[in-house]
Amino acid sequence: MFALAISLFVYPNSQQLVASDKSLITVYADGEYETIVSSAATVGEALEKMEITLQEGDLVEPAKESAINLSTFNINVYRAKPVLVSDGSETTVVHSAYHNPRLVAEHAGFDLHSKDIVTASVIDDFLLHDFAGNQVTIDKATQVKIVVDGQTVDARTHTKTVQQVLDEYGITLRDQDFTRPSLGTHVKESMNIEIVRVGSQVVSIEESIPFEVKTITDYNKPFGLYEEKSAGENGTRLVTYEVSLHNGQEVSRKLVSDSIVKEVQHKVIVRGGKIPQGADQDILRIIKDAASKYDIDLERAIRIARCESTFNPYAVNYNYTEPSTGTHPSGLYQHVEGYWPARAAKYGYEGASVFDPVANANVTMGMWRDGSAGLWECR
Repeated sequence: MFALAISLFVYPNSQQLVASDKSLITVYADGEYETIVSSAATVGEALEKMEITLQEGDLVEPAKESAINLSTFNINVYRAKPVLVSDGSETTVVHSAYHNPRLVAEHAGFDLHSKDIVTASVIDDFLLHDFAGNQVTIDKATQVKIVVDGQTVDARTHTKTVQQVLDEYGITLRDQDFTRPSLGTHVKESMNIEIVRVGSQVVSIEESIPFEVKTITDYNKPFGLYEEKSAGENGTRLVTYEVSLHNGQEVSRKLVSDSIVKEVQHKVIVRGGKIPQGADQDILRIIKDAASKYDIDLERAIRIARCESTFNPYAVNYNYTEPSTGTHPSGLYQHVEGYWPARAAKYGYEGASVFDPVANANVTMGMWRDGSAGLWECR
């Protein structure tokens, strides 16, 4: 017995004093250390044996479910404390045992970005905040999108202007590049910042010069004669432009040079203008009768006939083609041939030719009476 007592006294801290199915467990909680010898299988069982109760938010290391599988085992219990957490738009109180302010904020349910700034402080003025204790403040970074060189970058920043955002992300502008919005614009949440790359290129294009139809009236040739003096042939020009590009897309072009490669050959038609003897008097009589029938001012009717066809009932204006019908103004008062049949039928001259001066004059006077005089360019 004496020998045994000596042995126990000499080795008071030896693991030989702990049975093989038990562990020496040390718990740090509430600022104090407490040690027991226990056969507890998990951290949670050890805490129950030591009557240490966990509250909401308390943190245990290792976790309660961890197995105690060493002869010497340490457990730390960190007590949760109320912390006021705010990100400027939302404020909440969380019971947390974390000391790192970012961990406290995440424990409170705030979604943090790496650019968000999280700081801890102590609130002493209870009346001002209706709370006393620790506070965690989240200064959230402003979220923007940067569109540059065909890519979109989701960016977060604490800078104040577009220029500062570009500097932060290492984006440089060349001489003529610009941004939308401008560099001095203040940054706002969800702002889109576009970098416009400005470039230019010189482009040369060969363009066709369409020929025109020119009609010449020869009063020495009999009326009704039409002959082609020269066929038309398109010309060619070489045009050089300086093209301005924004992000590779053309936004404008400026003429640099314009040179004729091949001269245009206009089509020339000669028409006879010689009216048979006495025809003028006949035409004047036809106009007078039609004007009287529809109560139209005679002087006006004569003036417009002279303007439209120079009293020529067979006149055709080949310089104008009506797009919808593909026909030309014709006759004494220059009715478009494609419209003539319906007009003639309406005023009692169904089937008459547009070159019939009587029909042409009467249909015209009837249309003027009914309010269609505005269709004629001559006044």
